[in-house]
This record gives sequence, structure tokens and C-alpha cells, in this order.
Amino acid sequence: MKFSQNWDLKIDPSVFKSLQKIPQSDAKKILKVINLLTANPYFGDIQKNERRSKYLEKTRGALSHFL
Repeated sequence: MKFSQNWDLKIDPSVFKSLQKIPQSDAKKILKVINLLTANPYFGDIQKNERRSKYLEKTRGALSHFL
């Protein structure tokens, strides 16, 4: 799916705190993928999460997040 408008992405402040604890090169890669979500949140693999049935889990390589 591709939409003509950007999505409003709300990032919990704890994400940035956690990113400070990992190597800077990895943090930059993660932020790049997070920024791509505003243009198209449906890219990558989306699956129903078995442990949290009301959530969808999106994976992009080793990065996962819940919708």
C-alpha cells in the first residue's frame, strides 16, 4: 500500500533513551527505518502476533514493532 499523505508517527521518548545504549551506527539504521514508517507504515512483513493477539507485529530485518 502506498498513500499520498504521510502518517503521524508518535515515538515514545524511551525509544531514544534506548538507542543511546547501542552502537551509533546501529541506532542510525534503526532511526532511518523508523523515519520510513511515516511515508508507508505497511512496508516489510506484517503478521499477527501470537503472544499479543490484539496487535500486529511488523518486522524489518531484526527490528520489530507493534501496530
